[in-house]
Amino acid sequence: MERGIPAITIEVGDPQRFQSRFIKATRNGIWSMLADAKMLPKRKQAEPKPPIMCSSSNWIYTDRGGLLEV
Repeated sequence: MERGIPAITIEVGDPQRFQSRFIKATRNGIWSMLADAKMLPKRKQAEPKPPIMCSSSNWIYTDRGGLLEV
């Protein structure tokens, strides 16, 4: 940036793991950003899915490790 060259840094997901859902979301975000900068053509956006609303939640605490099946 000090030299007038815009740059972005992206870190997603777990280290040393190939996580395709994060890669796809990141790629789509970069494409949108470059399209807004008029460097790529804009793509038609899909209608967003409605959010899932949670009416309540609970925390479960334990004093030892293991697996919990709910």
